[in-house]
Amino acid sequence: MPISESQLYPAPPNGQRMATMDVFKYVKDEKGDWTSQPAGTIGYKEGDRVIDIAYEAFAKASGVDPSDIARPAPSPIRLAFPPST
Repeated sequence: MPISESQLYPAPPNGQRMATMDVFKYVKDEKGDWTSQPAGTIGYKEGDRVIDIAYEAFAKASGVDPSDIARPAPSPIRLAFPPST
């Protein structure tokens, strides 16, 4: 799902300054079926860029350092692409 470069997180619920969300990874079980397993949590606050949190979640689920993930440069299309809902 494309994420707009300009999409930002709203304020966390219940007046919190910072909130956390659970991250899951998908693995195959003994039968070859896909299942989800907890990979940890990540935090976000109002104004954080959605794309940055998405990369952080991907890194957490993949078990890699977020700085090791090559990110594409912003493009005019990704800057203007409407947020998904």
